[in-house]
Amino acid sequence: MTIASPTFARSLGIETVFQDLALIPNLDAAANLFIGRELGWGPLKGLMRVTRDRAMHEDARTTLEQLDIHIPSLHAEVDEFSGGQRQAIAVARAIRWKAKLVILDEPTAALSVPEQRKVLALARQLAAQGVAVIFITHNILDVIAVTDRLVILHRGQLAAEVLTKESNEHEIVSLIMGKTKASAA
Repeated sequence: MTIASPTFARSLGIETVFQDLALIPNLDAAANLFIGRELGWGPLKGLMRVTRDRAMHEDARTTLEQLDIHIPSLHAEVDEFSGGQRQAIAVARAIRWKAKLVILDEPTAALSVPEQRKVLALARQLAAQGVAVIFITHNILDVIAVTDRLVILHRGQLAAEVLTKESNEHEIVSLIMGKTKASAA
């Protein structure tokens, strides 16, 4: 299938959490969850803005609670949050729109170890809820912690496809380095 635009990808239930998160730092958490998908205005713009903002904040609160995401305040600007909290907001944005597949691009990059653990737990939680997760990373320990199956590329080509529970760190690294599955064992 050719996916020609982000809009078409979203219509298929595909959401991406980019390495740079694509959040707007001076907006609050709720506004970031609704970027580009803000609730409608209606005929009474002033009254509808208040109602719309309340509805978006309530929706954001519910979404964050369902994912067990804790942030200082829904009304705080996201640049006041830790790296892990910002990452969680970006993941929550994908889930809010009923994603069937979430692509996480280097989700633990530049995070502290406790924040990395939270993001890894969130990735496993998504999978447990039936959301397919593509986890792109260079961190082998993250790979082992969150995956069921690995698709390993070497120089842009498929090198191997293995079940995580049937593999180990040494084999994974060997496959990444270009060794065949038979010689990686």
